[in-house]
Formats: sequence, structure tokens, C-alpha cells
Amino acid sequence: MRLFSSESSHPIIDVTAKNLKKSGFNTLMRNFSLVGRKAGCTYVELTPNYLDNLIRLGLLEIPPTRHFIDDALYEPLKTDNQIEPLKLDLQNNEEVKLDFVRKMVNLTDLGGQFCSACVLDKS
Repeated sequence: MRLFSSESSHPIIDVTAKNLKKSGFNTLMRNFSLVGRKAGCTYVELTPNYLDNLIRLGLLEIPPTRHFIDDALYEPLKTDNQIEPLKLDLQNNEEVKLDFVRKMVNLTDLGGQFCSACVLDKS
């Protein structure tokens, strides 16, 4: 939450395998972000779970159909080492391509109040 108190919005993506011959896709990674690394989490692979829990508590939100306009904000996510194995798995498959659904995660008003009361130093 300390990270969100200084930067209230962060880019996140869903990584999907889109079928080019049929209309459909499989979600390979949901709510992938660099938030866990930036926040110094010990188990960064659990970041989507952490985000889900903070959303459940009403401290964060992922607004539907909203994302950052600047595509450059999503490049570090698309080129991250965790995405590379997925790219390699699909590189020889002409029927399926890797696709990225751009999203954002924001601090809610309640989350801002929580940060003011519990996270920010009172010195």
C-alpha cells in the first residue's frame, strides 16, 4: 500500500493466447504487473493474488475498460522475463498469437484514507 500512496495508479496486463482461426482466447496470466517488485514483496509471483485481496477489501480497483493511453507504460510488462517462456511456447504456432489486454490498477478513495491513517509516517 505504501507504493500506491506515492503512485496511485499502475499498469497491469492480462496475457492471452488468441486463436487466429477461431474466435476465442485462453488467459495465460491475469493481472500481471511489476507492482510486487516495485513494492519489494518477497513472493512477487503472488502479486495477482495480493491485488485480488486488496481489491476485495476495497482499497484498490481495476476499472473495467480503462487503461493508460501511453503504450510505453506497458512495454516493461510485455518484455518481462516472466513473459518470455509464453512467447517461446507459441512462437511456432501459426494458429495462436500472444495478446496483451491493457488495464490499470488504482487506489480507491477508501485506499487513500487507509494510507493516510495506517501507512504514511506520522512524524
